[in-house]
Amino acid sequence: HADERLARYLKLSNEQMQELVYMNSLLLTLPRHLAGVDELSKAGLKRTCRQPGLALALEIMTQNEVMGKTSLGLEAVMGFVRKLRAYTPSDLRPTPLVTGLDLIDLGLTPGPIFTSILFDLETRQLEDSTLSRADALRLLKDHIAAATL
Repeated sequence: HADERLARYLKLSNEQMQELVYMNSLLLTLPRHLAGVDELSKAGLKRTCRQPGLALALEIMTQNEVMGKTSLGLEAVMGFVRKLRAYTPSDLRPTPLVTGLDLIDLGLTPGPIFTSILFDLETRQLEDSTLSRADALRLLKDHIAAATL
């Protein structure tokens, strides 16, 4: 990776190197999303915003638009930047509504499927911030019932 070579040359810390690498990734992903080329779901966008380098990427994205390097529309870029900056830590990483212990209590055997189930439930939670624990448990029970038929 050119970013990693540059980071080593500049003697950046591992944390700074990660921020540089992810910033460049975000500078490819976010404008494409905003342009409607490779749109992310609400959950996908929130997961993307968890990456280090977001603040830098948003600054550069804004500067690129102001300098005419991109033509997404300044109002669109600024609105998008404000939207992403408004996400709170709990918007991006909400407390899980269901845990592995809940899956065990429902009779599931621990294993790799837990990761998939919990990821799917988190996706639903990121998409719909009004989803309750009761809703999540009901979805889970319905899924288990459908899988056993």
